[in-house]
Amino acid sequence: MPSRSLWRFDPNHYLSSSKGLLDQYRMRKRRRFYFSIENVEPRPKNSMPETDKSEVRRQLIQKLQEFRHTRFRKDIALRLYLNTTEKNPAHAQNIAKNLLDLFSFNPDRRKSDRRALYKDDNQISALSVTCHHGGSKPRIWGYVYPMECLFQDIHLLMTSTDQHDDFRQFRDPPDFSDHLEALEDWRRDENNIRKLYGNQAFESFLAHLHCRAQEALLSRGNLSTRDLNAMYNVTGRSFGFDHSKLWEQVFHFSPLRILLDEFPQQSGTSSIWKRHIDQKLKDFQASFGRMVNPLVVPVALEVLIKPPPPSRMRGNPDLDNLLRKYIIPPVNEVLNPVMKNGITRFEAYRLPPSPEGTNGFVHIAIVADTTGYDSVFKEIDEGLERWEGSL
Repeated sequence: MPSRSLWRFDPNHYLSSSKGLLDQYRMRKRRRFYFSIENVEPRPKNSMPETDKSEVRRQLIQKLQEFRHTRFRKDIALRLYLNTTEKNPAHAQNIAKNLLDLFSFNPDRRKSDRRALYKDDNQISALSVTCHHGGSKPRIWGYVYPMECLFQDIHLLMTSTDQHDDFRQFRDPPDFSDHLEALEDWRRDENNIRKLYGNQAFESFLAHLHCRAQEALLSRGNLSTRDLNAMYNVTGRSFGFDHSKLWEQVFHFSPLRILLDEFPQQSGTSSIWKRHIDQKLKDFQASFGRMVNPLVVPVALEVLIKPPPPSRMRGNPDLDNLLRKYIIPPVNEVLNPVMKNGITRFEAYRLPPSPEGTNGFVHIAIVADTTGYDSVFKEIDEGLERWEGSL
């Protein structure tokens, strides 16, 4: 009996046709759950009044009831946006921790208040949190969908857009070498420029060139759709091979990505891991010198987490807890981002566990985020919107 998956290799099959792929894509979009919570200031658990916590739950439950949506029971991707109005808001990771707990199922709540987005926040395998401070109106909004839908979207973007090269527009970072050359030329001609235009003009334009060069450098470390496709072996599954290992090696040797040991598995090793990440961040700073020290452009944090083999795994920590406890604090402390409240966005992906006999790892990258809205989620969505518009 032929395999039901052979339709992928039959160009005449309805599911392989443009119409079939479009229908499947639109059906997946309907599985997304969008929510918006208005007029509640995003705050950490200890700072948010109980009335505000109740209001977050009330508005979420209202949305779930309106769309007759039950909680997700498998691994999910969650994209969350936070708009604050406070002059001195808390860091985004502490706000997100509170909200993710409020979104989850809690059997201790009364029966009428048990609706939730998911059973446990450990289900979140892809997380993106973007925070904008100082707005005129507080807001919490985002969307959730199954990880399998994310994989199918990546597969569609990586395969069906081959024939539409104009629409396969992955992020193209600015040319760092051009910006670096302009910066060095300006510094070499410092004496003449100061004489012609004055000290203030020289320093102002030097700062501008430094910003452009730093943005171009840090943009080269951004995760892309192609990276996620390889790391999760999305398209490789269809052809029976796994190229994730090769892509991991590429990442291991990338100077703009910081390779860390697998997250702590035994009690008493947390402090060792924290010292490890501190040293790695200082090494990164030393490697690029004044190109990254000090940081002069807003930056985001992108993280890939590969757990150890199942035989050595002692619990699978929540993405938000790992970021909040171990990764984001030293990034803020060592690299000292230019924004008052640290990084503008953090994004994390939990990969499949490493094979037996090997070690897991954590990859982090400090990337430029001048727009404040960039992410791999956005790249995928915009790429598929262009593909949809081309049909």
